[in-house]
Amino acid sequence: MQPTKPSHGYGDTIVYASGVKNYYEVGESIKIKLKLKRRAYIYFWTVGSSGKSYRILPNSLESYNHYKANVNYVVPEHSATAKYDFISDRAGVEQIYVVATNKKINTSKLRSIFSQKSVSQNSMREVITKDIHAVAREQNLKYDIASFQIQVR
Repeated sequence: MQPTKPSHGYGDTIVYASGVKNYYEVGESIKIKLKLKRRAYIYFWTVGSSGKSYRILPNSLESYNHYKANVNYVVPEHSATAKYDFISDRAGVEQIYVVATNKKINTSKLRSIFSQKSVSQNSMREVITKDIHAVAREQNLKYDIASFQIQVR
């Protein structure tokens, strides 16, 4: 797992995330490895090849998003008992963004950050950084952002 550049809040990288595998087949469950240097609330967004962005965690089936430091997580956990799966329905590149914060982000603020915005994968990090930074100022959050790609074939 590769660290990201430090964010404006924490001053050091706290999020390490990547796909469990380098490549996934269309329809296969996508698993994400996650480790944090300190406890944090985690939010995931994805941008598909269509340019649509979606918040994928927390979601309507999984509201728990508080993770401990120095624990190796796989998200979603235990396929047999998980209430949800991440599955790509077409070949391409999924760009995943992971935001870690020291406090929960207000649910209405989360909805306002992304309501299926259509952006290029290249500009998504800038959009997330700008919007999360605005929310961080309003809610006194410290945060870090990681991103990585998942290949689907």
